[in-house]
Amino acid sequence: MDIRKVRENLGRIKVYYLKGETLKALGFAVMGLKALEGTTPPTDVKSSIREGIQLLAKDEGVKARLKAPLMYQPGQEKNLLVLLSKLYKEMDAAAQAENHDAALARKRALDQNINLGGKLLNQGKVSEADAAFQDALKYYKDEHRAWQMIGKCLLDAGQGKRAWPYLKKAVELEPENEVARELFSAASKAREKDA
Repeated sequence: MDIRKVRENLGRIKVYYLKGETLKALGFAVMGLKALEGTTPPTDVKSSIREGIQLLAKDEGVKARLKAPLMYQPGQEKNLLVLLSKLYKEMDAAAQAENHDAALARKRALDQNINLGGKLLNQGKVSEADAAFQDALKYYKDEHRAWQMIGKCLLDAGQGKRAWPYLKKAVELEPENEVARELFSAASKAREKDA
């Protein structure tokens, strides 16, 4: 057992809890208890465990997932480790699911705005389509094809000059994308023709 590592991990519970990062605090509690390797901790470590557990017990997310109040009883470190490990896995899975749902909603909004822009172009509402495309890009993170899609919509609607900056960006982001390069070439020709 590396008692220094145990103390270090247990000390980080308070730091992360006070930052509002309960999941990290819980992770350090698990690491600290795991590093005990089933041995009886010294008195100062018991105090650190107690302090960390008292903090975690105040958290609403922790309270909501446990059937009984979270407490530390000396000699029950193994049981506490099992409980906190399970709790950590549940809370981590919930956080990952929320991140997945948020990403899905963001991508859906991106697609909806690009589709709206295309419909507005079909109706001859070019400035409104531009606004929809700009709204779409507010949701852009790493979906590089969004630039190509917007550029293609504009190019198909005879708006080569407007399509050019989008397709230029598409080629910059994906230089190996043959379709984007062909569309960019077509937009460049249309832009020269309009100049």
